[in-house]
Amino acid sequence: MKKKIFVLILLLIFPFFIYADTPTTYSRLDAQYYGVNKKWTINEENKSNVMNTPYVDASAKVYDFADILTDEEEEKLKTRINEMIETYNFDIVILTYDLTYSVDSTNTTFATDFYDYNDFGIDYENYDGVLLFRNTYASDPYYDMFSFGNAQLYYYDTRMSNILDYIYNDLHNEFYYNGFYNWLDLLESYYKKGKLSNYHVNSNGYLEKDFNPRYGLAAAISAIITGIFLWIELSKHKMVKVATNANSFINEKTVDITKNNVFLVSTNTSKVHLSSGSSGGGGHHSSHSGSSGGGFSSGGGRHG
Repeated sequence: MKKKIFVLILLLIFPFFIYADTPTTYSRLDAQYYGVNKKWTINEENKSNVMNTPYVDASAKVYDFADILTDEEEEKLKTRINEMIETYNFDIVILTYDLTYSVDSTNTTFATDFYDYNDFGIDYENYDGVLLFRNTYASDPYYDMFSFGNAQLYYYDTRMSNILDYIYNDLHNEFYYNGFYNWLDLLESYYKKGKLSNYHVNSNGYLEKDFNPRYGLAAAISAIITGIFLWIELSKHKMVKVATNANSFINEKTVDITKNNVFLVSTNTSKVHLSSGSSGGGGHHSSHSGSSGGGFSSGGGRHG
């Protein structure tokens, strides 16, 4: 009896949080084609990536391997995510993990493999979806956002960079539930702003700029006009005798040459500094390749 009272007192004095269990994973060795149900080809180059990728139930949507959310927070996020998936017709995933790394690309590979080698986006045209990855590695915490398939038309490099900047304070200060919920708010907001114009996603999931027939016609006309102009100009000139010295060009009866001495008085050199712009801004948008060979876009990643 005294023990129960003591435990009750401790619970009343010290606030506590009940954190969720680690996400359930399955063995890829026991699954057909190592659990990969997408069109990706598995070979010696990417098999190790497949086997090192946690094999999970794609319906969970929130995978808190780093154990930074409570059960209640996970359920609230999952409910919100499922509502958004139903409305916007693309997959949404939140992944946390304590992943040791020395280069940022390790984070990118792990996160995109997690999406590619599980059944995320499998019900959509180009495996459409987005994933937010938080690496809680104590020496260098990191996070990034990735978009796949047609979701890249709504969440491309510039927009995702803005989203990552917006949630930085929440994630940096470990207000994870707030940060993840704000991320979902921003997904809705940017979706409603409309998609990227003059681009499409090809069958391998890469962003490609649309071909405009007018540009091709204009280039052809320009090439023809240039060719005609050069032909006319060249036809005006006749073949001439090749000169072997400078005097061959001079009419000695009409030209009087006086010797002049020219001295260099001073020199003045000016220097112009050229700065390179960011690839994420302006009208430039690109896809990257994961180890599966499928395309994706990245927000650029943030440390902290």
